[in-house]
Amino acid sequence: MISRVATVTVYVDDQDKALAYYTGKLGFEKRADVTLPNGFRWLTVGAPGQPSFALTLERASDSSRAAEVGTGHNSTCVLYTTDLDAAVAALTGNGVSTGPVTDRPYGRETTFRDLHGNPYALVEPK
Repeated sequence: MISRVATVTVYVDDQDKALAYYTGKLGFEKRADVTLPNGFRWLTVGAPGQPSFALTLERASDSSRAAEVGTGHNSTCVLYTTDLDAAVAALTGNGVSTGPVTDRPYGRETTFRDLHGNPYALVEPK
């Protein structure tokens, strides 16, 4: 079903200062720094030697994304699967309500909430 945790979001006031802190003070390495067409900056860092996991440094004040927190459209944890259709079937079979499967530039994605309302993204990467 779920094969691994891929990213966890850390909300920051300033992405450049956060990048400097995580790389300069904590010894993390920059993994991705991409600005999407909608202006959202996807910035990730991770521990050297652990390439399969990253922290997303997301601006807390980014109103277009911050407004989505708590609505199920944004998640603070991204999980990966090798077969999204099978994972969705297993989740719904276990009583978990999932969102629609959507094609994204990075793969196929759905969302769901845990029993406390925390939002998750489940991605089958390209």
